[in-house]
Amino acid sequence: MITQIPELIVIGYTIKPRVDLWDILTEPQPPQNYGADAAEKWRKEKLPDAKRKVEMAGLFGKLTGSIADIVAVNVSQGANVGLLDTRVLDESANRSVIFMRWLNKQRFDWPIYPRDSDIRPVALYGFDAKPFSRIVGTEALAAGAKVPIGFWYMNEECFSPYDMLVEAERRKVFGIGGVCSFAGVACAEGYQPHADPLEDARIAAELTVRFGLYPFEKQTEQTLTEIVTSHLQTPGAVVDEPVAEPEEPVLPTDVTHAIAAAAIAEVVAEDAEAEEGEDEDEYEYVDAEEGEEGEEYEEEEVVEPADATEVAPAAAESEEGEEGEEYEEEDEYEYEEGEEEEPEPEPEPEPAPEPPKARPRRKVKRPETGQQ
Repeated sequence: MITQIPELIVIGYTIKPRVDLWDILTEPQPPQNYGADAAEKWRKEKLPDAKRKVEMAGLFGKLTGSIADIVAVNVSQGANVGLLDTRVLDESANRSVIFMRWLNKQRFDWPIYPRDSDIRPVALYGFDAKPFSRIVGTEALAAGAKVPIGFWYMNEECFSPYDMLVEAERRKVFGIGGVCSFAGVACAEGYQPHADPLEDARIAAELTVRFGLYPFEKQTEQTLTEIVTSHLQTPGAVVDEPVAEPEEPVLPTDVTHAIAAAAIAEVVAEDAEAEEGEDEDEYEYVDAEEGEEGEEYEEEEVVEPADATEVAPAAAESEEGEEGEEYEEEDEYEYEEGEEEEPEPEPEPEPAPEPPKARPRRKVKRPETGQQ
């Protein structure tokens, strides 16, 4: 009685003849009753076709077949861990070795004796699943990989959904395309297995779910359905789609503020470096109203407050004139006789009150007194 159900692995794969096939096989020969001329004619005309037939027959042989690509899904592991697709690998990589490394990482407990009849920990579901286990096992062993004998020898936990559904004597007239049509599974016209491993895995998975060919728990069936929908593409879909150009990322508000602050700080630093180039000993800063004698060098025009602009012209008149009464700020000016009184300026509208400003400063040249 089975006490533990093997984990489900759905596979799809493509195959090819071994590169060194004719180094290990004997080349086909003409019939023995042929004479020399007939034998030579046979080699020229029929030998290539005879070799192709041998190669095709050896595709599914343990030592004569070779795996071209594999797509495998371990349903219990999910798509993040249990999905293998060797199509993205370099052509020189041994696909059988890659598969066995992927399988061994999952730490299954395999039988170690050839005639051990224990249930295997894994059930392979896919088209021609049994030849797959044999080819992968022997090819990986030949390359020096670790392969438990229970994986490839006398492994009966290998199931083809098509073979499970259609009797052997009816398969010539009831092909896989007809089964897919009957089951409502999407299938390209003229579909045959072992041309596209991804498509093989998808169709095998959908047939397994549709007909309940594996004793699914509800969660396992849902996981396989999600993997088929999300990771195994539908017929005619482009596998290598062009990668769209990434859009320029939109930075969060706090990041944009930080970038703006850094740009302002850079401008301020450049201004400070420009001022440091001047001779600091030649100039000193004084208050605008306490300027000392000497030529003035102003960095920029200092705009005096409104009250100062009205006092400045009157102060200049007093310095030129004759003796007269002293004046005070904001009083009316009196002049001696003989001088023409300037008309009072029209009152200007009072400016809007402003916050108090720091006293303006300007740069003046130091008097040459020998002081430091």
